[in-house]
Amino acid sequence: MMLPKDLACRAFERNEVRELLLGSGSYAYKDRFSPAPGPTDITSILSGVEEFARLRPELDVDARLQRVLISLCDSPEGVLAVASAILFVASHRHRGTSPLQFDLDPVADAVRAWIRARSRYLPDIHRVAAEYFPSGFQDGLARLSELCTSYGGPEFALRSDSQPDADGGA
Repeated sequence: MMLPKDLACRAFERNEVRELLLGSGSYAYKDRFSPAPGPTDITSILSGVEEFARLRPELDVDARLQRVLISLCDSPEGVLAVASAILFVASHRHRGTSPLQFDLDPVADAVRAWIRARSRYLPDIHRVAAEYFPSGFQDGLARLSELCTSYGGPEFALRSDSQPDADGGA
């Protein structure tokens, strides 16, 4: 099994960062102790991306990662990976340990736009990490968002009982 740093290196070299973050194919990574839902442990992968960014400062890891994160806001699985990435980067910045310095706000905007466009359907999304979000996907995203703001990161989701209707009303 390749280490997360090696997976990140391969993904950036091959322009397969989207696949890396989703854990597609050979990019699936989860050590035996990982509680992560899905095929990959996004926090381990992002630690590998940070290590890769430190080793290869001449590459524009920040811009590439930001573009890919925004593009992942096209499915529940992608949005979950992006929300986890926002929280990861915000918490590492809070501790002063992240070399990743891209603007999190446009990424959070993409998550909010995805949620807003699907607000009616979010209660029906149970296939993504349902066991980790027993109160529902939207409330799980809201919990991640609350943690993110506690580290000084951007808010990207509200609890389902405080989400505005599709027409803008409360």
